[in-house]
Parts: sequence; structure tokens; C-alpha cells
Amino acid sequence: MEKNELQSIVGRNLRRCRANTGLTQEQIAEQAGISTSFYANLERGNRCMSALVLRDLADALGVSADSLLYEDDTNSHTENICALLNEQPLWFSQAAENLIRALVGSLTSSNILQGQDTSHLGGDADERIQQPSGTD
Repeated sequence: MEKNELQSIVGRNLRRCRANTGLTQEQIAEQAGISTSFYANLERGNRCMSALVLRDLADALGVSADSLLYEDDTNSHTENICALLNEQPLWFSQAAENLIRALVGSLTSSNILQGQDTSHLGGDADERIQQPSGTD
């Protein structure tokens, strides 16, 4: 992989993650301890960063560092959830797990996941998806 290709991937991922947070470039740059212009160049894929800045940006965005380095995939979403829960107390992680279980159950029983690949949900999620009533 060429250096400029990696810079483009990182830039797209930074932009996507920042959009998900609803924060501005200035806010993310401030949280990561870098200048806004440097951050803007990172998002455009025009600059490289140190491992320390990568970690600080991942922390500011609430994602794992590798989710910024690689193309978007399902595993990075799971890793982002883990990164968010990483330094939380046990009771918080347990409550988050219960919420995720309830959400998965709700989505599967309301047919929102109908026809979607649910293998990443684990267990028997595919069997829990209900067919809409009146169809066979």
C-alpha cells in the first residue's frame, strides 16, 4: 500500500468518525492537542501523523486506533464499542451489555433486521428474526 493511499483511508475515517460525533474539526483537534489546520490536512489525506497523535485522535473520537487505519468494516464497529467501554467500571460495562442485548432482541423481533446478515450478532440471531405476519 502506498503512503498516500493510507493517508486517504485515514482521512476518510477521521471525517466519518467526526461526523458521527457531531463535533467540529476544531473541537476534535483541541481534544487531541493538535492544531485545527493540521487536523484538517489529516482529514483531506494530505498529512501523516505520529502514533501518539493517532491514539489521541482515536480517544477524542471514541474509536479504536485501528478503525482509523483500515477501511470501514463490521469488526471496527465492534472494536469501537469495546474502546468506549474499555476504561469504564464493571457495572457500566454490564449495563451496556444488557442494553445491547435488549436492542438486538428488539431489532430482531420487530423485523428491522429482516433480510440482513446477522451472523455478526452471534448466537441464533437469524432464527430469532420473525417473518412479517400474513406471509409464508
